[in-house]
Parts: sequence; structure tokens; C-alpha cells
Amino acid sequence: MQTSKYIYYDGSGGPGGDMMRTNAAGWATGSYDFAEMFPSGDALAPGDIVMVDTNDESHVKLAENSTSANGLLLAGIVSTRPGFLAGLNDAGNFPIAMSGRVPTKVSLENGDIHVGDPITVSSIPGIGMKANPGSYIVGIALEPYVAGNTKATITVFLKNGWFDGSGLSAPNVATSGVPLDISAPVDLNGQAVINIGSLSGLGGLWSIDSTGKMIAPEVRTDLIDAKSVRVRQTDSTNTLGIATIDTLAQAAVVTNPDVKANSQIFITFRKNPSSSWWLDEVHDGMFIVRLSQPAPEPVVFSYWIVDVADERTPAPSSTAAPPANPAPPADSTATSGSTATTDPAAVPASPATTDLVVTAPPATVTVSPPTNDAAASTTATSDITAPATVPAATTDTAPIP
Repeated sequence: MQTSKYIYYDGSGGPGGDMMRTNAAGWATGSYDFAEMFPSGDALAPGDIVMVDTNDESHVKLAENSTSANGLLLAGIVSTRPGFLAGLNDAGNFPIAMSGRVPTKVSLENGDIHVGDPITVSSIPGIGMKANPGSYIVGIALEPYVAGNTKATITVFLKNGWFDGSGLSAPNVATSGVPLDISAPVDLNGQAVINIGSLSGLGGLWSIDSTGKMIAPEVRTDLIDAKSVRVRQTDSTNTLGIATIDTLAQAAVVTNPDVKANSQIFITFRKNPSSSWWLDEVHDGMFIVRLSQPAPEPVVFSYWIVDVADERTPAPSSTAAPPANPAPPADSTATSGSTATTDPAAVPASPATTDLVVTAPPATVTVSPPTNDAAASTTATSDITAPATVPAATTDTAPIP
């Protein structure tokens, strides 16, 4: 094998063999891009932007302005005159520039293009435009393209990646196209996450699909602003219902496991109940709706149970001391419903004393000692002064319990 000429064939074995080589300092060409031959079912032309054809193995096609096209599927630009070309010149194959400077078809769809603007695909398949932040781009404009420009193409420097408005993030399989295996928190440093198809939480407990629909067991927020509200009824949860107060009845007891003691219950009568009504009791698992008059006919009402989480700060309790000797009420009713009446002429004495105080002139007072001997008695005459806390009364004797 001769190696003394500027160009010679290296027929040696191994991965570096079977190559044309040169003894010069390198190869030079008047063209600028490095291209590879790709088959395509489209009639491609120089300057067209192309993407991977997911319906045909190893093929490319005219790029489209869609979610998939503005992602990793953008492949390159059809070369006008490649400086270096790989692949066979078979029918249906086209030179796709993979690197370097390439004449590229563009439009003014997104405004004037200036040197340095990122280029992505427009709404016209295969035609480029200035990219917005969040777009996947095919390269950077090296020439301007403004209103009145009659050129068919401008030179674009091939540089694929995500454009965030201030810089470019190059694509790589570690962050795009395949699931990520992350074992530590990811800090995006204030950057946006864009063009997401869907999100799903661990174990599928929550999700957000491509339409923006979110499914989660609980959402906590300070404000819900919605055009409408839809309540789901299931076998395990039923916060909406219908109940009836029967004819001549004055109440309906509604049992529902979703009722809590702190629930707010909204009642809507389906017709005039013919009397005033109120929500009488609310307990865990039940509530009562009452009428002031017996229902002349069955009265149907619907209800909505809203659970309330009271996170208010409790009011401070009063520290004022109670009166030393409060006056007994004239009449009191026990919580059980029994009524206790206090007679000013018979005031029970404290168990610790047998003194009796009445509002009468000196009188004869009979005191019964605390024994079971009914025959024992003591007769005494005493001057007795009445305190202000006992209502005025006249009596000769007062039993001591």
C-alpha cells in the first residue's frame, strides 16, 4: 500500500481501514455543512426543515408545527451543497445537513428575523420562522429576513435545542425522550417546565393529563375560581341527598355518614313548606330539619353537606372571678327538663352550719339537730338580722334540712 501521495486508499483491516486518506493538512471545500443521506417519502427540496418520520423507519419528512415536531423530532435541514456527505446516493434519498451553515427557507409568520434569532418550524410544513420562548429550534439565523425581503432562503447555523427566551439547552437522552432515573431533588433554578404532555404522582395517586384535567384525593388552596361546580357521588361518599317530611309530621331525621358535628348543611325545599323551618340538630352521622307547624302534605327537600375545617384561633377565655355569694334565681330549669323553684320562705342552709337567717322580728326558732331522733328538739330565742341577699319574708319557723 502506497502512502506517499496526497490522496490514497487505505485498504487495511479494522474499523479505521477501507478509507480514502490524504497526506495534506486536511480536507477543504467551498461548501459549509456536513450532511448525511436520508430516505424520505416527501419530495424534499434544498432549504426544507425536516423531522423524523415516526411512521417509516429511518425516514425523514417535512417538519410540521406540532407538539411532536417542536420536540426532539426536528432532525435538520435539506442541504443545498454539502461540504461533506455520508451515505449512498440512492433514489429517494436526500442530503440532510446535520451540522454547519445551511441555506434555509423561512417566513415572516412570527415577525422579522434578525441575526441571532432562533429558528423553528412555522405553520407551513418545512418552512422556518422566528421561535418563541419554549420552542424547540433547528438553528440560529446568520442573516436577517424582514418585510420586503425577496430572498428564498437565509443562512442558518444548525444548532438543535430548547430555547427558553434567553439561552439554548442542547437536547440529550438523559433529559429528553426517555424516563429519568432521579434519586435526589431537582432544582430548576427558576426555569420553566414547558410542553409537558402529562404528569403523574407516585403510585398514580394524582395526575394531570394533556388537557389540564387534574385528579387528586385532596386539593388545598386559598381560592377556587370556577365557572361551575360538579359534585361526585359514589358508593362511599354521598354529600348530596333528598329527604321528606311526611304529612302531619314536623321533622325529618336524616342519617348520613358524611355528616360531622361541624358540617355546614344547605337545605333547599322543593315546594313551600307552609310554615317556618330550621335546622334543629347536627351530630356525627345525622341532622334534623323541623317545621313550626305539621306538614299539610309531604314536603321534599334536598341537602348539601359541606365539611368545615375550623382553623380559627380560639377566643381567650374570661378570667373574671365569680361572685362570692350569688343570689339564688327565682326560678330555674334543669338541663334534663325538670323545673326547680326556690321559695323565699324556705332557703336551704349550708351543710357546714345550722344558723338560720330570716327577715323577721325576734322570733322563736325551732332547730332540728342532724340526728334520726325525731323527739329531740331545742327551743331558743334569738335576735336575727336579715342579710341583703335573701328576699324579704315573714316566718315564725324554718326547717333546717
